Amino acid sequence: FKTPAGGIRAIGRILKTYRKRGIVTFEQVIKTWAPPNENDTDAYIKAVCKHCSTQPALDTLPYQAELVQSIIKHETGMNPYTTEFIKVCLELE
Repeated sequence: FKTPAGGIRAIGRILKTYRKRGIVTFEQVIKTWAPPNENDTDAYIKAVCKHCSTQPALDTLPYQAELVQSIIKHETGMNPYTTEFIKVCLELE
């Protein structure tokens, strides 16, 4: 992506597509995003839920910005973006 905002918007579009397909919980999202044949999906789910202070079976919608932050951190080892920046990129504010 040319900018971080473009990459974050892409994650948001993917998550929106997941919701349309009925993939709405943290566990479902991460199992789809990072399938077990390519990742340690259980560890990924635990890391995301710990970061978001939530449970795997909860709907991701109220936590979308936090979920995106957690995905960025898990995928890159860090997250330099604020929740506010991510919300703007996702058009949540």
